[in-house]
Amino acid sequence: MSVVYVGGNVHLTNKNHKIQSYIEAPKPDESGLEILFDNLDLILKHKDLILSDQDFYSIKIKGIGAGGCYIGGINLLLGDLLTLWEYGKWHKDNKYYFYVIGSPLSGSNSASFYDIKERKIKRERNVIPWGVLGFSAFNYVQHGSFSPQDKSVLCSGWRQKHDITQYNIYDLIKKLKQS
Repeated sequence: MSVVYVGGNVHLTNKNHKIQSYIEAPKPDESGLEILFDNLDLILKHKDLILSDQDFYSIKIKGIGAGGCYIGGINLLLGDLLTLWEYGKWHKDNKYYFYVIGSPLSGSNSASFYDIKERKIKRERNVIPWGVLGFSAFNYVQHGSFSPQDKSVLCSGWRQKHDITQYNIYDLIKKLKQS
């Protein structure tokens, strides 16, 4: 049997059969992502406030999350992303990762990140195995830590209790600029 990962398609073939599985990232909110990264310094400066406020923590921006063939996808909240940047492997050198999609089996992936030096959103393929980014996000959302065994960083619990907020990224930036 051979496994080939092409874009969002996984092709499993043997001499008699071919099976395809497809996963596609949701269309991102490009203006929301632009506001987030244009104001990244401000958001990082006020990270503790965002993580301690249920409404700010729960802000959603479409296109932030992780997706895996065979296991589906998850959307990350702003507070999740800030935690993954600080304690997970979602921030490396000048790269702030915000979405990964790929195969947990083969590790093949495509990851989207913000390059702080070049001040632009980029995408790379197969630089970091899917499991490094994907499993840390899934474990954090589902178990409250980066792995079932590691309880050193715990999810606030707001994700499960309060998945809807009255705030969006635009409101947050406006409020942070006023403070």
